[in-house]
Amino acid sequence: RFSLMSGGVQWFAGGTVEYRIVGSEPVGGANAAVVAGEEEWDALIAGRNFARNDATAQTNLCTGLPNTIEWAPIDGPGGVIGRTFPCYFLGIRETVGFHTELDIDESWGTNGSATLIDVGDVATHEFGHAIGFGHVGAPRDGCLTMYKFVMDGEIQKRTLGLGEKLGLAAVYGNTNVT
Repeated sequence: RFSLMSGGVQWFAGGTVEYRIVGSEPVGGANAAVVAGEEEWDALIAGRNFARNDATAQTNLCTGLPNTIEWAPIDGPGGVIGRTFPCYFLGIRETVGFHTELDIDESWGTNGSATLIDVGDVATHEFGHAIGFGHVGAPRDGCLTMYKFVMDGEIQKRTLGLGEKLGLAAVYGNTNVT
């Protein structure tokens, strides 16, 4: 299963969408895990790709600032872990920017520790919102990347499930659904 936001908005075809990562890494390797989360989606979207460039001059049309992943306080430990604000034009169903925040105050890890929230798990989920996917919430969807809850030590959402791959096929023409 998969869920799309706002009737199936998608990124324009062609070109590279650059983004920057700002704020202090909460743990070593966190920014590399963010990039890996982006690459998980990017590998299955033809005709357009994301690229980290902290000096990018590309701007999000909604904010006038670059597309950004930001390590920042949101609400303290144990609350909202991350959130993404996509920018899209509904008339043409096209996404043109995003801003993602990851809560610096959470207990983050990159190695699957049972007592830490995995950066790769959350980053892959948040990039799903940036490309136009919504949450899935049925208990049977608990292993999908776009499931709306995360647990300490969870790493299976670093990679896309069949539901996300089928969604990519529907929106972006991805043919790899294995």
